[in-house]
Order: sequence, then structure tokens, then C-alpha cells
Amino acid sequence: MNWSTTIQGIETLDRSRELRFRDDHADLLLRVLDIRSARTIGEIGCGPGALSRALARWLGPGVRIAAIDLDRRFVGHAAATASEASLESVEVLQGDALSLPLRSDSLDVCLSYTVIEHLPHESFLREQRRVCRRGGRVITMMALPEKSLASIPDGWPPMTANERELWEHIRAAFQPKEAARGVGAHWPDPAGLPKTFEQIGLTSVRVDALALPVVPDDARLTAKQQIEIIEADRAITLERIDMAETILGGARAPELSKLRELVEVRFGKRLHTAESGEHVWDYTVSFVLVVSGQR
Repeated sequence: MNWSTTIQGIETLDRSRELRFRDDHADLLLRVLDIRSARTIGEIGCGPGALSRALARWLGPGVRIAAIDLDRRFVGHAAATASEASLESVEVLQGDALSLPLRSDSLDVCLSYTVIEHLPHESFLREQRRVCRRGGRVITMMALPEKSLASIPDGWPPMTANERELWEHIRAAFQPKEAARGVGAHWPDPAGLPKTFEQIGLTSVRVDALALPVVPDDARLTAKQQIEIIEADRAITLERIDMAETILGGARAPELSKLRELVEVRFGKRLHTAESGEHVWDYTVSFVLVVSGQR
């Protein structure tokens, strides 16, 4: 079962991560991750490759990055987009996070973003410890959805009752797929995670946190960047409907067609406010727990 066809699509993961890992967030991320001196980095569960591409841009051509994912569609997209961006330092590999296609003692840093909650923690971390050199670091970034902030002010065109009802049908359709794939089946206890790092032999364990805002109306963004954020959110929403159509089949096609219409109307109104220079202040802030340890 491919993650990209049943859980989160390529566009959803790629564009949402591109928004979080924007170049203006580089200093914050590199300071917390503390990887500027690394020469070889592995990203485990890279998805479509947005974080690996960002690290390649920020750290320069002297750093080699192995981006690894089990989903072949993600792997193909990650390889193509890295090539299109002339990021030759990124090598994309197809492989299992619990049996990495890497030699032991081959990396300075092994990191992951929103992966550990889907896999057995100890096996996941031991495999990363294996591929790290002595003195290398294992870094796990785990999103905390219950701590995230979403501002939906009156100015944002609200969902109609019909749209809310249709989204409930979609959520119900995805639940069996997510359960079968083990989505979120291994959420670590925040206190237990650093203990697991110590139990598998990692030392100098650190706990950090990141707050990654996505704010279309932020004054530091250009008008083009503001529009791009809204367009990305629109594309992510529409991709979810496309995936639902694959899961539900043709019987629900009229409902899904209606949902697309409602979504297009709502995002059309939001784009109009942005193009007219009106500020709505709808934004999200993702909170990320960062736990790391040294081999």
C-alpha cells in the first residue's frame, strides 16, 4: 500500500513541507539541528524530498545527502525535483526505514521528520544509530498536532454546512486506510523518547523545539509569496479530494464534484483578498519536538 496514494499525496507533503522549510527559516532550523559541520546526512522517510532539497540549498554542494523513502512514487518525485533544481548533492534511494540501504558507520547525521510516530521507536532509532559514525548524531523531529495553532478569523471565507458534511464523509473513508497503514500507531511519549535514545546507547541527548509559522499576510513576504501560500493550500485541499475519489470510486463522484466547486469558491474569495491587499490573518503554526543524541 503506497503512502502517496492512500494517506498523503505527493503535492500535499511536498508543498506543505516547502512552506515550513522556507529559506527564511534556514537559520532557525540549522541552529536547532546543529548540523552545519556535517558532511554526510541521511533523511529517513524523506517523502517527496522537500527537506532534503532545503538542506542541500542551505548547506551547499560540499555536503552529501541521502534521501530515503519506501514509497516509489515519492522516490521518483524527490529525485526529479532535486535534479530539476540542480541539487547534485542529493541522492534519492528507495528503502525501508527499518532496514536502511546504507553501510554501517557511513553518516555524520541521520535525521527524520514526522516519521517516528508511524514505526516502532527502538527499531527505527537503532537502525539510524547503525548507519551513523562514531560521534555522529541521530535527530528525530516529531510534529505535535495537539499543540499546533490555526487561526481562522472572520475574514476567512467560512465553509458552508454542505462542505463540512462532505469533508466528514472523506475523513470516514480515509480512516480504515490510515489504520491499516499504521498511521500514528506509535506516538512516542515526549518524556519517553529521550529515554529511548539513551536505552539504545546514544549519548549527549538533547531536547529542542521548533515553531514553524505559515502566514500569508506576513509583511516580510512578497505579494507573489503570499499568493503562493494560498495556492499551495488550495492544491493540497484539492489533492485530498482526488485521493478520496480513488478510494470511494465513482459512486460518490457527484458529491466530490460538488465539494470541488465549494472549495474553489472559498479559495477564490481568499485569493481575491490577497490580490486586493486586504489582510485576513489566517495562519498556522506547527510545533515540532526535536530530540537528538550522539553515537
